[in-house]
Amino acid sequence: MGKIVICVLVVFMLAVTVTSYAQQGDLIVNGKLGVGTENPANLLTISNAQPRFEIIENDASADNGRWLIQGHAENLYLSTTNDAGNLDKTWMRVERTGLDIDRVVIPEGNVGIGTSTPSSLLTISNAQPRFEIIENDVAPDNGKWLIMGHAENLYFSTTNDAGNLDITWMRVERTGINVDRVIIPAGNVGIGTANPIGKLDVNGSIYQRGSQLHADYVFEPKYKLESIEDHSDFMWKNKHLKSVPKASVDENGLEVVEFGNRNKGVVEELEKAHIYIEQLNERIKALEDKIVLLEK
Repeated sequence: MGKIVICVLVVFMLAVTVTSYAQQGDLIVNGKLGVGTENPANLLTISNAQPRFEIIENDASADNGRWLIQGHAENLYLSTTNDAGNLDKTWMRVERTGLDIDRVVIPEGNVGIGTSTPSSLLTISNAQPRFEIIENDVAPDNGKWLIMGHAENLYFSTTNDAGNLDITWMRVERTGINVDRVIIPAGNVGIGTANPIGKLDVNGSIYQRGSQLHADYVFEPKYKLESIEDHSDFMWKNKHLKSVPKASVDENGLEVVEFGNRNKGVVEELEKAHIYIEQLNERIKALEDKIVLLEK
């Protein structure tokens, strides 16, 4: 009987020693540890109606070393707390439906991938950063898009389920902070229409701004209007109107037109033609007056 009492006392003393040791330093468990449960399923299992645990970084500055992780309403929450126990009410959370994770919600702040100093809501940093967008309710091979930064430009491409890319990337080019060009190597562009039938199909008004798009200067007194004869000589010799740029072609032999200059030139020639019409009309009237005098 005495031996039994001694054994109980020894066990009790060991338990007190372990408890004291855990409070002062490390608690070493060779197996699984359950908090709020007698049947832990993992190395650490915390069970409660609203389970939470706190992580304290004891070498951080005041109010900057405490984190709370909590399970609530079937979701997982992460928040900061200070030394007084005050919480950041905008919890970061991971939401679920059954075994499926539905969303990761970060109500405030920025997310960095490949960087520890994100400057936007989402910052991806890499030598060739790319991310993929997958639409999971479409037909096979039709739901994957790639967006990539490369050689200081931004690229967009389609990809299929096997990872094959459309090598004719759409791209946005830049010089410094200025966007220079948007290049779409294939296909059509529609503005105001979902079914463009040409390379550029605009359903609506088109406005152009530039240094000089009109040709009303032909009516100014200082404008040197060539004679009808000189205008005719130039036209037949050069096979184009003087104010309309000559036809040009690219390296593939396709005609190239700069619409601003061409439209201004067409308007200039049209207004000059009306001046010539007026001049000819004055001549005709003068000749008619002479004929009337001769017939008297």
